[in-house]
Amino acid sequence: AHVQAKYGGEAPPAGLSWAAERITPAGLVGSETYRYTAGDWTATITYPIVSPDEMVFNITIENRTTGFTWIGSIDANGQITEAG
Repeated sequence: AHVQAKYGGEAPPAGLSWAAERITPAGLVGSETYRYTAGDWTATITYPIVSPDEMVFNITIENRTTGFTWIGSIDANGQITEAG
């Protein structure tokens, strides 16, 4: 919702049907990574395995067809920080 509100038509449209897959490398401990895809859109979310009040979700949303990329994080309090 944040990306849609800020970037409008450049962002993924509402109502997409996202497919999810866990892509955490085998043997990696302490972190999880998931990739969500819908059409030309890809969202990758990585987060540490820590107590819920210390969680930070690192997110990349991309559309290689349009060239749109959003990188940011969301902490346990819902605070969104955009990268660069």
